[in-house]
Amino acid sequence: MCRRSSPTLLLAISAALFAILWSATPAWADRLILRNLEILNNINVVSLDEDGVNVEGQGIIGWDQIERGTVGNKQAEFDKLLKDLGGPLFRLRQRLSVGDYSGLSEQAEALFSTYAKRESETAYLVCQATMWSRQALGRPAAALEAYFRCLRMLRSKAGLASTLPGGRKLSFDTATGLSPELEPIFFDSAEAQAALPAVKAAAQDLQPPLPQAAFVYVGSLAISAGDMPLAEKSFENLRADNPLVADWRVIAPAMEDLTRGENSQAIVQLEARVPGMHPFNRGIAHYLLGKARTADVMTSAVEKGVLDFLYVPAIEGARRPELSAAALYDAMNALKKTGDTKQAGNLRKELLTNYSGAYFGQKLRDQINRGEDH
Repeated sequence: MCRRSSPTLLLAISAALFAILWSATPAWADRLILRNLEILNNINVVSLDEDGVNVEGQGIIGWDQIERGTVGNKQAEFDKLLKDLGGPLFRLRQRLSVGDYSGLSEQAEALFSTYAKRESETAYLVCQATMWSRQALGRPAAALEAYFRCLRMLRSKAGLASTLPGGRKLSFDTATGLSPELEPIFFDSAEAQAALPAVKAAAQDLQPPLPQAAFVYVGSLAISAGDMPLAEKSFENLRADNPLVADWRVIAPAMEDLTRGENSQAIVQLEARVPGMHPFNRGIAHYLLGKARTADVMTSAVEKGVLDFLYVPAIEGARRPELSAAALYDAMNALKKTGDTKQAGNLRKELLTNYSGAYFGQKLRDQINRGEDH
């Protein structure tokens, strides 16, 4: 006949079972389910913020990768951040991966203010998407703000560039910070005025020593915005020890001369120096010479200026669409002034065919839609 177990024995058995279970399951037992259906069980979420979930032993997992999860006493914060950021970041990554830059705008702009001053893989994703989407929509001055945010991160964490989805990677000169993707010359004065305060703030947030690109870009943008004191103050910092920047000690005064209507002085500044300039700067110099010469009343000067303009698409072409489109647009209008409507029509066709997405391509299309192009 079996005897009933004593209360003391039952308590001992229960304590032993509890000890076994406790040793088998970590005290935290956080859990994440990722969008790729991977399940992370029995993890320890150390912290979480806008950059993602910091998992002990695994690092930060971005919100765009997470489907759902349980994180103990951080659950309310986790749920809010996942709801606010997870979906938008996932859609942003998907559009970047397929190169839909104009389609990035809605998600990128909604997220940019959250990530503009952060430094993480997610922050770089958002800032780079913002730069490219603004460019795709014909807003290069606004794109400059996002470029400076990208540059700040890449100067200290170069490896971030490889984390970006899709095949496109930002191209820039590590020594100066200038990028062939973003022309250091701006054409829309209204956009320049609107973008300048945010661009200045982003430039000031770059880690010292400030790259020379900060002075070139801000100075050029200030000229377009009509802020000549800021332009002069920026250009005072240009150094002569790098050919890519040293040319701007000539280009910058020429730009200022053009703004003041001193076209002859701009020609004197540039003409003799152009052949020896860095290839990146040569196209800009030819464009400025074209502007100066086509402002003349003499047909011979205008024709020479048109040749300066046409140098740009002939040599640079689609590698520098904004500058090429600007040169074609101004050459077209200069030829109209001389009465050469046939050649002007050819340039008009080239601009619409090859550079419709550039600022001046869009400007021409808008003029056509309003019936202003003849």
